[in-house]
Amino acid sequence: MSLTKIVDIIENSDCVTVPSTGFPTKPVPNDLAEFYKNYSSAIFYPREHYSFTIQPPELERSDFVVMKEDLEDPDSANWYALVRCEDQIISIDLTQGPHFGYCYDSFWDSYPTADESTLIAKSFTELIEKIIASGGKNLFWIPNHT
Repeated sequence: MSLTKIVDIIENSDCVTVPSTGFPTKPVPNDLAEFYKNYSSAIFYPREHYSFTIQPPELERSDFVVMKEDLEDPDSANWYALVRCEDQIISIDLTQGPHFGYCYDSFWDSYPTADESTLIAKSFTELIEKIIASGGKNLFWIPNHT
């Protein structure tokens, strides 16, 4: 998917956006950089039970957001809270390497686990596609969630 198409998909979905206020201070994947070039945040399905909010570019480390402390865990030290939906957090891994840009379920009872059960998407683009496909009807990464 081209970066321009990401913007087109966002513009043609049930989404409220806020104009860009700048970029994160940490390096981010190209698709997320394209998002922040155009928007500072977005709320998908604002009138549905499960609305998803893409956080502004001042991304906070997930361990502080989820657990309220520095866990000093090298595997999650570069995870940042990217999306909020009710009490759920989706984190993005900004560690340079093969998992750069992977998005994980970061609920307090499983944080910080990086495995197939917590992997939600392998890119920001894939995450946006899954959010849009959910229609705000469920937490799409949790089996049988309605």
